[in-house]
Amino acid sequence: MATDVARFAPPSKVIADLIHEAREADQAERRQSVRYPFFRPVTIRTDLFRKHAAFTREISTDGIGLLHRVEFRPGKVDVLISTASGDTARLRVHLLWCRPCGEGWFLSGGRFI
Repeated sequence: MATDVARFAPPSKVIADLIHEAREADQAERRQSVRYPFFRPVTIRTDLFRKHAAFTREISTDGIGLLHRVEFRPGKVDVLISTASGDTARLRVHLLWCRPCGEGWFLSGGRFI
């Protein structure tokens, strides 16, 4: 069971611990392609043509990370994203995973098709 001990730790200790966690997670990464932080609103459209608001988290030449309020099953979706020129690009994505990340939010990741 988690405790609330960390809330009483000095902010510098909490920040150092979080940076340590981030470094460990980065070292455990198995992907071959370089990921770039990329935060932008998008629309996820399912094969049933339902639309859901979401945000990108990161992008690479192979795939994309997403943040959303709907739990998705692995499978194919369209990610509609506005480009800097004002156009809307449709990226076909095979979602590989989806997991909760607290308070009704979900993280997912997928490969471009």
